[in-house]
Amino acid sequence: MKNGQAMKVDLLLDTHAWIWLVTGESRILKSEFGKVLLKQENVGFFLSSISLWEIAMLISKERLKLTMDTRLWLERFLKITHTSIIEIDPNIAVKSTGLDGFHGDPADRIIVATAILKKVKLVTADQSILKFCKSNKIEYIKI
Repeated sequence: MKNGQAMKVDLLLDTHAWIWLVTGESRILKSEFGKVLLKQENVGFFLSSISLWEIAMLISKERLKLTMDTRLWLERFLKITHTSIIEIDPNIAVKSTGLDGFHGDPADRIIVATAILKKVKLVTADQSILKFCKSNKIEYIKI
């Protein structure tokens, strides 16, 4: 605590983590992430702009089904969850290409690079991301 106020915790949610938060996925409450949500009053949610594309692709491939327009759904739940978007800037783009030992998925690379450069904890259940974060001392919270 700082001056009697809880310190703010900024979290970058991996794409699936944000979807699970929005849809109320039960495994969240049982995870480290759930414990942070329950005990922390001042949490800031962030999402990489690449996650918006990933979500739109899941919807277009019918792997995620909605009852409303994709754009409206995204806008509604970004607002409801108070999630801010972190745009892909030149620094993130370049950093994402230099993650030695990490797999080639461009979206995952951008998300990890965003967490590193913006100095936020990455929330994910992705085992390859967790392994990379652990071995490279990148802050994370596991779902």
